Amino acid sequence: MLKPTGITLRITLLAWTVTLATLAIFVSIIIPEQKRDLRAELQSKASGVAVALQGEVASATVSDDYSSVVDHAMQVLAGDKAVDFLVITKNDGFSVIVDRAGWRTQSDTGQYWLPQVRQPSSDLGVVPMFNQRLFHYAVPFDYNGIQWGWIHVGLSLESYDRNSRQVYLRTGLLAVACVFLGLLASIFFARHFVQPILGLQSVVEQIAGGDLKARAHITSQDEIEQL
Repeated sequence: MLKPTGITLRITLLAWTVTLATLAIFVSIIIPEQKRDLRAELQSKASGVAVALQGEVASATVSDDYSSVVDHAMQVLAGDKAVDFLVITKNDGFSVIVDRAGWRTQSDTGQYWLPQVRQPSSDLGVVPMFNQRLFHYAVPFDYNGIQWGWIHVGLSLESYDRNSRQVYLRTGLLAVACVFLGLLASIFFARHFVQPILGLQSVVEQIAGGDLKARAHITSQDEIEQL
């Protein structure tokens, strides 16, 4: 089909290279973008859980009774399997911890649960104390202008990992299909482009062999036909 050193092969490789380069750029952009969307969904969910918990935490700051916070947190975990833990930490290090194993309090949970910068943050990785790979969202809680502490929400990554695998699978299948379709299109384009040149070459060889009646019948409507 292709001569090893012919112009057909060169054009095919050039067109296919352009296809592969375009596909590589597309994949390098679309996969991170889709993963950012998945992470944004996790952050939105965690933010909603934290906002719903702020009312109970505000009541606890007045009465110093965390039973309503624990009850609400237990209801959240029971109603949503994606929520793995809720931690409410005061600035003095005292924390109320609610997870799948139950609830407990701890007087000093460490600096990890008291970020230096008081602004919402999120992280995806192994969370200390739980030793699990989770999505950790932390938001500062202020009451009556007082910097009271932090609300931490931990979400399971089961859905995130499953959706990420689907993104890689769908993108991979699409990329493979585009590679083969690009190759077929490149071969077709190269053969169609080179065919008039081959026809002209054949006529030139006939004339060089002494057949002065040979004529080229080329209707490519381009410079090859003029030549």
